[in-house]
Amino acid sequence: MNQPIYRTLEARPDNYQGWYNQALALHDQRRYQEALYCYEKALEHKPQDYWSCYRRGTIFEELGEYNEALTCYQQATAVRQDDYWAWYSLGYIALQDLQNYQEAAAYFAQARAINPDDYWSCYRQGEALRLAGDYLGAIACFQAALAIRPEDYWSIYRQGDALRQSGDYEGAIATYRAALKIRPQDYWSLYQQGQTLKLMGYYYAALSVFRELWRLDPDDDQIWYAQAVCYAQLWDLPGVMRMLEPALQYSPRYYLEQISQDPAFAAILNHPELQRLMAHCRAELNSGA
Repeated sequence: MNQPIYRTLEARPDNYQGWYNQALALHDQRRYQEALYCYEKALEHKPQDYWSCYRRGTIFEELGEYNEALTCYQQATAVRQDDYWAWYSLGYIALQDLQNYQEAAAYFAQARAINPDDYWSCYRQGEALRLAGDYLGAIACFQAALAIRPEDYWSIYRQGDALRQSGDYEGAIATYRAALKIRPQDYWSLYQQGQTLKLMGYYYAALSVFRELWRLDPDDDQIWYAQAVCYAQLWDLPGVMRMLEPALQYSPRYYLEQISQDPAFAAILNHPELQRLMAHCRAELNSGA
């Protein structure tokens, strides 16, 4: 049943339920500012009302006013300390919208304490911890998420990222390979596997992975460049030139800067062939070609 919506000069509700019902009707119609006003009036009648606090938070979230949303959800948790959704919403905003990773991890921990079998709280707490630099904590969360969803690609993939970022390259490679069993030919699992092999100095193995990616997407400039880096470490100048030429054609300014600053090219940067290629690219840029 539709709730009546009172106009400016009409009678207004004089109790909590009237203001709350009015707010719901306006909320459903996406008349957010009016709905916020009505929720505030409802809270004047019932200051400890969980739903008015929580629904105000959802409106501010919709409007992109994330700090205000955070305040509303915090008020909701003060009323209902064991409410999963308010804690989860706090974590989501802190992680996705405000990039407050440590706060986000703490909020998701509260949500997990209320609902221990919730996959999303496990996964997002892991991601918040990974982004905060707590790689061991992140790995523990991703493993907890995998206990709930054993074949979950994202928990495996992000565990690989956490292992790589912690310096456990062998563990990372094994984990990316596990992700590839779930999503064969997945771009990011292949790419990070190649990057990790490159970090370990296994340039031929990295090239093998990058070539597989190259077959999947021959026009990917990141793969051209990644292969060029491997060839540079192997002192294979023809390989370097073969990969840098299309990369420089694709994004000349970006890759000129990358080549000049990347330590991988330091030993061959002054080689006449590479200098000619870079000079030709600069000349085309200066001519507006």
